[in-house]
Amino acid sequence: MSASLELTAKLTGLDYSGEIVACGVSCTLRNDDEKQQKLIQRAADQTERLSALINNL
Repeated sequence: MSASLELTAKLTGLDYSGEIVACGVSCTLRNDDEKQQKLIQRAADQTERLSALINNL
């Protein structure tokens, strides 16, 4: 897949910096308020990790 991403970056004048794979946070809605709050916190934590990774490119 990276070959197509690299080509797309080249065609659009962007610099290709590699792929970032994000997974591990379920997008399933929960009926349990406690589980929903944990899900929201995990998503926020993942956002911080991805932001740090992107900022270091």
